[in-house]
Amino acid sequence: DVIVDGLIRAEQFTEAMPVIDTMIAKNPDELNLHLTRIGILDALGRKTAVAESFQALTTQFPDNDDLQARLVDWYLANDPAGAEETLRSWARAGDDGAGVVLVRLVAERRGPDAAQQEIDALIGAGGDAGVFGAMRAALDFDVGRSDAAIAAMQALITETPTGAARQRYQTTLATMLDATGRRNAAEALLEEVVQENPANIEANVLRAGWLLDRGQAHEAVVILRAAIDREPDNAGILRLLAEAHRQLDETDLQARMLALAVEVSDFASQDAVRYAAFLQAADRLGVAIDVLQEAQRRSPTNLTVLIGLGDLYVRTRDWPRADRIEQQMRDVGGPDAVANADTLRNKSLVAQGRN
Repeated sequence: DVIVDGLIRAEQFTEAMPVIDTMIAKNPDELNLHLTRIGILDALGRKTAVAESFQALTTQFPDNDDLQARLVDWYLANDPAGAEETLRSWARAGDDGAGVVLVRLVAERRGPDAAQQEIDALIGAGGDAGVFGAMRAALDFDVGRSDAAIAAMQALITETPTGAARQRYQTTLATMLDATGRRNAAEALLEEVVQENPANIEANVLRAGWLLDRGQAHEAVVILRAAIDREPDNAGILRLLAEAHRQLDETDLQARMLALAVEVSDFASQDAVRYAAFLQAADRLGVAIDVLQEAQRRSPTNLTVLIGLGDLYVRTRDWPRADRIEQQMRDVGGPDAVANADTLRNKSLVAQGRN
């Protein structure tokens, strides 16, 4: 790690490649090593290799939602139109993981109706009806068709009597039931999952989140510690651990969990923004800026990251950088980006006494 970090900091990316490849050969299931390799490929401008590497990881770690979200973000920033065709060709060749990412990308770019049409095409081409049926239900739920979504998930569970797929469907349904005010039913469903498989990460993490909602942080920590021991690169677990330690007033441990979430997600926007907010509250503005700059380097058009950086530059009275962030927001385009650029401009002018 020290050697690779040194080579990256020195921008000796070509020299870093064989070192990181050797490390991955010895630790093939360490996600963070793979993400570091992708970062090196991206720095070398090898966009095709980045896309292929991301896609291989979504197959290797199929239940990692953060990873799939990062792939979508990368495509949106680099080649959204070309990405659809690439993912579509992989999906039609039998790669359901590519199909999952494709649906997410289409939903992000063209909305839920276009994503539903994509799902129909994928199922028609022989894609896993369960996987894509669950995605269809999730899209329905997100746009307010909760009854249809819940009925679809119940049907999938009935059609899948045992196994990991059934447990995934039950956990998804539990999330939907909870979001519609039926937590008792959701907890009963999760209890069934945990009875069948006590080590089910997704179900246990959801249970821990509910314990935190009730202020039962000690109990949540027990569950989450067991989960992170099995999946040390799971940023979602680390986020919940950070919240548990916050509730227990364990600030040092909270900071550690937030920093680890940033590390294992390779500066994913939500983790970077959350950690930067913590650092700002501790008046560690320079470190907060460093974190968001790294996140922006990986996702240059992410509006949440740009907003955070702009506010920090105003707070530190770095007017040239604040102006640059304002322009980058305008370059992103769209009403939200433009409105936030205007807000940043006004904040900057007021702080300079030029309003």
